[in-house]
Amino acid sequence: MKWTAGGCAVVALLLIAVLIGALVAPLAALVTADSGAGGGSGLPPICLTSHARPIRSATPAATPAATPAATTTSTPETCVDPSASLLVGWALAIGRHLYRCPTATGMDVCYDSGMPPQAIRWWQTTCPGCSQWQNGDLQCVMLISAVYGLAGIPLRWGPHGSNAIDFWANFANAGPSWVEIPSARASSPSARGLPAPGDMMVWWEAFAPDVGHIAVVLAVTPPSGGHDGSLTFAEANGPGAFVQTTILPDRTVSTWRGGEVIGFIRHL
Repeated sequence: MKWTAGGCAVVALLLIAVLIGALVAPLAALVTADSGAGGGSGLPPICLTSHARPIRSATPAATPAATPAATTTSTPETCVDPSASLLVGWALAIGRHLYRCPTATGMDVCYDSGMPPQAIRWWQTTCPGCSQWQNGDLQCVMLISAVYGLAGIPLRWGPHGSNAIDFWANFANAGPSWVEIPSARASSPSARGLPAPGDMMVWWEAFAPDVGHIAVVLAVTPPSGGHDGSLTFAEANGPGAFVQTTILPDRTVSTWRGGEVIGFIRHL
């Protein structure tokens, strides 16, 4: 177990079917309570107009900052439909209440009073007393655990650790229900795959190589004809709750300085 201030770590947990049944509530019920849209189809689509690539310092800092890089081309507005899957729906439902803490790290580790109570109960039950889901310290792995757990897919922890970077090794042989799609770490461009909504997205980071980062893919526009594509994801402890970035024609993902998107983990 590795605990790092500002890193993405989580306690290894044993989740049982009874716990899942007790905590997993229909997303429609959450939407009704959260938005007041009785009888509606769910959360309205969330549209992102920003096309700046998120950039982080390549060296550790006491207060990391996310500075948008200059861009020369614009990316069309991406609207994410929360009804695309339970994973996307829960990522949107949780992420819409995250914000960057001005007095903490400058990352989106704070959440407002509208945070879905199902997510809070999930964290309280599966990681009682942990600081990593508390308001002001919400970590990326905790976001992933709630999104997948509330969608009825509790995640495995170990055997290689429980930091974000460890997910790539942990799910390499996780059984027929899981597949890994390599990106930067693929042996050749032809071996790289494309993400899909609901995938976990795993980073290696030079400034935190034993910790890494992880997010949930929300929407994908594949590159085509030598032109860039785009990828929208939800994250905690990052530059923003919802981030849009570029998939290059060679299928690698543009990201912050010192970061490398290893690949994507998909539940089949």
